[in-house]
Amino acid sequence: MYNDLNEPQKELCDLMSSISEEAWCAGWMEGLEYALWHIVNHGPAQYGRRLISEEIIQQLKKLSQNAQSWIIFDDLTEETAVPILEWHQMFQLANPN
Repeated sequence: MYNDLNEPQKELCDLMSSISEEAWCAGWMEGLEYALWHIVNHGPAQYGRRLISEEIIQQLKKLSQNAQSWIIFDDLTEETAVPILEWHQMFQLANPN
């Protein structure tokens, strides 16, 4: 849950949620964490109504490094910080290409 996140994790979560809201008018669009991670690793791209620019990518990278995690949304735990190494494995399993 959001309240369980530390400050760096909350900053990352807030940016991700803001992007979702601007792109889709949804506080957390399904698959947001995967879409943004793909963009972070492959460069600027359109996401819904929002262009994720190099500047936003750099912000996501910096916040993720500060948080030492990536934020996912789980139906039970809601906003959840996943340690970055664990996130790499989760992402690879979900998208082996």
